[in-house]
Amino acid sequence: TKADYKSAYRRCHLNWETAVQTITQLPEEDIAIISLRLTFGGSPGPYEWSVISEMICDLANALLHDDDWDPDILSAPTKIPPKQSLHDDIPFGVGKELIVDLPVDPRGKIDCYIDDTIGLTVDLPDSNNTVRMERAPLLAIHAAARPVHHLEPIPRDEMAAENKLFAEGGLEEQKIILGWFFDFRSLTVALPENKFVAWSKNIQSILQSGKTTPHELEQMIGRLGHLGAVIPM
Repeated sequence: TKADYKSAYRRCHLNWETAVQTITQLPEEDIAIISLRLTFGGSPGPYEWSVISEMICDLANALLHDDDWDPDILSAPTKIPPKQSLHDDIPFGVGKELIVDLPVDPRGKIDCYIDDTIGLTVDLPDSNNTVRMERAPLLAIHAAARPVHHLEPIPRDEMAAENKLFAEGGLEEQKIILGWFFDFRSLTVALPENKFVAWSKNIQSILQSGKTTPHELEQMIGRLGHLGAVIPM
């Protein structure tokens, strides 16, 4: 499953020492602009927001493994699509031997990367693993955010990005996570098809023309580095 935050950075206010560093002057307009909240391109953004999102992730994991938590009694009001499983005829892949020992728990694990929360569990018969995984991240996010009142003086969204949850929050055996296509049935990781097609065409174009621009070359080096992180030499 995947859960995302709605306008995450805008929810984190800056202290004055950081805020004054964001001042931008427009001399011709006699205007100075200061940001009072995290900016999307600001260097403190990922770290400052991760302090919040990682605590919420820890809470989600605590819920997931708490025997006293009943997801049918206590859960967030947010809705996500139902679980989707591949056809039973599709075989399961066999994992390679690991060089590290990983703790195994059938209820699974929730991790986060800045504002992306990713959960993985095992759909065992006669268990409620999938229900717990569906609801633990959403309850953690809901508990960490101030509830939105129906008479809010300023328009305010719920902290969970409901439009993204509706599109990609449901439990699936195949899902795009952080720009990669994960197939948990075959245990493979691949570049999503749209990126594969676009990047392949870009490489062929450079090879055929025999020239490129510094920006295009830098972009291509970044893409190949992205691939190299998953595909070993």
